[in-house]
Amino acid sequence: LSTPDDFFRSACPFPLPPLGEYGVGNVFLPQQQVSRDACLALFERMARKYGLKILGWRLPLPVNSQVLGPYAQSTEPFIAQVFMGVADDIEEEDLMSDAATAGMKPNLSTSANRRRRGGNKAKGGLKPSASTAAIKDLSLETKLFLVRRAISLRASELFICSFNSRTITYKGQFK
Repeated sequence: LSTPDDFFRSACPFPLPPLGEYGVGNVFLPQQQVSRDACLALFERMARKYGLKILGWRLPLPVNSQVLGPYAQSTEPFIAQVFMGVADDIEEEDLMSDAATAGMKPNLSTSANRRRRGGNKAKGGLKPSASTAAIKDLSLETKLFLVRRAISLRASELFICSFNSRTITYKGQFK
């Protein structure tokens, strides 16, 4: 589905920038509050790391658990939507400041360049010499992808169904 901008504007208790200047993610979070809070903090950290800001959350999303089968009910996640936009006031030290990538920058070179150099030797597609200015120049879609990927690699207790500025995907378990 394309992003239902009119619906989001009516359903979100926070202002949204123009369509195409924000991304929305459908997220399955843990039911336990402590684990869920840790996941929300991870979203905040990764957003800052890639020059984005969280505009707000829709949580919990309305669900009808009565239509779920027994197994789906026993494993039902806490379903939320996160909205992110480009951060205008991001500090240089916020970019790439995550402890897991201390001293490392994303490898933003093309795969053809990596092949010519004999591959990327650093783990996780990271290399120490890339500039944080390169992150600022990335498109919103690329930043959303990097945030999604970074979160997915760090948290096994959540699942990001979709995270995009143009489309949205709904997922669920039924009988």
